[in-house]
Amino acid sequence: MRHEPATHANERYIQLLLFLIPFLMGCGVDLYIPSLPAIATQFQVPNRSVQMTIALYMLGFGLGQAVLGVLSDLFGRKIIIIGSTIFYTVTSFSIALYSPTILHLIAERFIQGFAIGGMAVSCRAMIADCYRGLKMHKTLTLLSIGFGLGPIIGPLIGAYLQYYFDWQAAFYFFGIYGGLILLVIILKLPETSLNRHERHLKKIFKTIVTINLNITFITCTLWGALTYSFLVVFTAVSPFLIQNTLDYSVIDYGKIIFLLGFGYFSGTISNRFLLNHFSPMQNTRYGLIGILVFSVGLLGLAQLAPYSIRTLMPPIGGIFFFSGLVFPNSMTKSIELFSHSAGIVAALYGTWLGVVVAVMTTLTGWLNINSQQNLAMLFISMLTMSALLFIASIRSLDVTQRISPSESTEATNPI
Repeated sequence: MRHEPATHANERYIQLLLFLIPFLMGCGVDLYIPSLPAIATQFQVPNRSVQMTIALYMLGFGLGQAVLGVLSDLFGRKIIIIGSTIFYTVTSFSIALYSPTILHLIAERFIQGFAIGGMAVSCRAMIADCYRGLKMHKTLTLLSIGFGLGPIIGPLIGAYLQYYFDWQAAFYFFGIYGGLILLVIILKLPETSLNRHERHLKKIFKTIVTINLNITFITCTLWGALTYSFLVVFTAVSPFLIQNTLDYSVIDYGKIIFLLGFGYFSGTISNRFLLNHFSPMQNTRYGLIGILVFSVGLLGLAQLAPYSIRTLMPPIGGIFFFSGLVFPNSMTKSIELFSHSAGIVAALYGTWLGVVVAVMTTLTGWLNINSQQNLAMLFISMLTMSALLFIASIRSLDVTQRISPSESTEATNPI
């Protein structure tokens, strides 16, 4: 059964959703991080328990994409994104209205992450439905820009919500925002998948196994996930390092993270422009070198000067910038390998991303990262793993291209 493809008249609504949904994804952690110390105080739990609300959210985000990405290939993008947005909106209001224990909050954050996983995988799959080659790279970078704005604006909004109301206000914000997205989806979003209902479960599971056994896909995905983990790991520890240790107010914290967020956003913008001159893998190589320089700088400043906001923020800003340069290239390279199975490959990419970030966030909590020096050592360890995986992906990609040279095409289903 085929469905009429998206038309040029629908393009502005698809582009709008490709900004609104990634922005919400970016805010999903960052908007409520100013409230983490307040949540820990209210529930009288250690920092690592509150950090588990981030880890389980990211785990749900990953698993949601695995399940709902497959279903989007079977039944289409629109029905999955509608159902996911409804669940996200309802869960957000539920958290705000009734969270009696930290375990209850953690469980609902998992559900919330699962729901937004469906929204995320549908977004990425819609791009792969419509574009190929450089156009796909540029459009996915647009998605990354929307995603990058969340960590910039989210903490500032969250700081003021915490200051004037309480931590529950952030989840009211999520619920209202989700409701607005739902209206746009129901009223204006076309179906972009042209091959839905043409797949069988046996074929889908065979495709899943094939993708997961592809060394290039796995290595590209893992170095991308580790690179993105720099952002989430810092997000998990920064409220305690800045508000509790350095004694900054929640408003000051929001302003600091607002400024810091421009690092990642600037990196994604730079990557978009640099793609006109360099290949995605060249950009990635330069980005990893940049992360190394600033991670070593973070460690050096910890040794040479007393801990302060001046020793912490400049190197973190540099790490965020180069992470923004690296991460979009991992996502696009991975998805480009299997663009004919857009929903499945986007789902698997998101699953690996969510699982790796959840593991790294949990590890951060149990390591009790409470100083700049410890944070720098963790970052250098993560970078080492990313670099080794990047080298492996380059070698694997070279072998693949020698066996079957890739063909670059432009949009195959233009909107």
